Amino acid sequence: MIIIDEYDQRDPQWYLSRIPSIGGTGINIAASKGDGRKKYIIQKAGEILSKTHKDGFVSYSMKRGIKFEPQAKAYYEMINLVKVRTVAMVQHDDSKHFSPDFLVGDDGFGEIKVREPEVFVQMVHDKPNLATNERRQIQWGFRIMGRKWCDHIDYCPEIDDAGTIDPAIIRRIYPDPKEIETLDQACNKFLMELYQYISEVKHGK
Repeated sequence: MIIIDEYDQRDPQWYLSRIPSIGGTGINIAASKGDGRKKYIIQKAGEILSKTHKDGFVSYSMKRGIKFEPQAKAYYEMINLVKVRTVAMVQHDDSKHFSPDFLVGDDGFGEIKVREPEVFVQMVHDKPNLATNERRQIQWGFRIMGRKWCDHIDYCPEIDDAGTIDPAIIRRIYPDPKEIETLDQACNKFLMELYQYISEVKHGK
């Protein structure tokens, strides 16, 4: 396991380092079925063979997340009286990695989801379970980093500014060995199919 902090997330080198590797977002696709998985194989093959990263669509929610993630980290540090560490990624090897939103000491890490007010208040009211992609992302983090816990943070900056209710829902998540093994097997199968596809492109079927 190698912790990389010589550059930041979304730095050009970060994108290049992720080209041959499956991370927290990719593992959800690799573990899924259907056209999305096939498209991801083709996308990764194109990136590997061209040695260039494909710029994906950046949604409004993603832009919000990037903008307000530092504010969410600051809130987390304040209420927990801790100092978090931000790194570019943690590599298991050249084919598997995880880019945590932050690390806490030697045992923990955090994943932040910035929510709009109407989404956040509904979550406070309904207390939903984690979405499948978010759960898989966290369990993949455990697989790569071997840490003991993850704090999943739903955060709303507008609620924080208003001061009406607690602006964060913090859930501590622990490793699920069964799901971790399932994800690892799915990743290995995906990588095998990916490099078979690349071989077929290079040499013909």
